[in-house]
This record gives sequence, C-alpha cells and structure tokens, in this order.
Amino acid sequence: RHIAFTLVELMVWITLIGILIVWTSNIDFNRLNSKQNLEIFTNNLKNNIEKIRNNSLSGKWILSNSYVPEKWKIEYSTSNSWTIISSTYNWTDWTKYEENNFLNGYNISKINCLQINKTVDEDISSSTWTIEFEWSKLKLNWCPNTSSKILEIVVNYRWYKKILQVNSLNWLIEIK
Repeated sequence: RHIAFTLVELMVWITLIGILIVWTSNIDFNRLNSKQNLEIFTNNLKNNIEKIRNNSLSGKWILSNSYVPEKWKIEYSTSNSWTIISSTYNWTDWTKYEENNFLNGYNISKINCLQINKTVDEDISSSTWTIEFEWSKLKLNWCPNTSSKILEIVVNYRWYKKILQVNSLNWLIEIK
C-alpha cells in the first residue's frame, strides 16, 4: 500500500513533464498560422469566382436599375497592386461591380491553361488576366488555345503554395 510517491516515480514524472515542455516549445506556431492564412486566402479567391459564376448562372439582377448583365468577369491584376476587379457587361460597356486587394505577402506565381487530361497547354502568367462568364454560352474565356478546358492558378504565401483549378466543362472550382 502506497501512501506517497517514491523518489523514482517523482523523477520519472518530472522527466516526462520536462520532455513535454521542451517539445511544445519547439512547435513553430508561425508556420501553422501561415498555412492557415494561405488556406483562408485561397478559399476567398475560390468564393469570389463561385459568387460571380453563380450570379451569371442565375441571371441575377444588380444595382438599383435592376438590369441583368449579359456577362460577368473577374480581372486579376499584378501590375495594379494585386487587385481583383469584378465587372458586369450590359449591351455596350463593362461596369465595375466590386474591387478587392490581395493581402500583403500573397501573390499568384503561375497561371496555366490545361487540357482535360491535365497536361499544360500554355503558361499565361502575365500582369493581367481575366475569367469571363457568359450565361448564353456557358463557357469561360481565358486561354488563347481553345483546347484548354482548365485554368490552374498557383497562389503563394511565404514558402507555401496552393493550387486553384477552374474547370470550364463542369464549372467546378477546386483547391489542391
């Protein structure tokens, strides 16, 4: 029958607690935070594309004059402080619908046009590129080669990267 801990048992517990303290102090919480920030940012990009896609498919009317746009587009610009501009088209001209800026440290390092079998058709990384949604044709206009069916966007934050793919055949938007 034990009434108290023995010296050996106390030393084992002190050693275990010491190992746990040293192990937890070596966890890089900034690394986890950077990964989570990239995940949040990539999800925001995906949500932006999905919102415009859904507005296009549903024929949503906008603004106070209640017009239904013929086309919707999202324009990503690296030359203009990494901005995302959503616009609508009605009969004669494009009207800015919404503008967002990339957060500090985030960027798009590569943009590829892929064929349906995921082979790279063309690298279209440039200062500005556009995804255009048109209800009447249900297609995306972004790659110069018409055999391209998937737009691949590589997003970076510090040393981490995520890939966002937009499929023009089934309108699916995936994060990998």
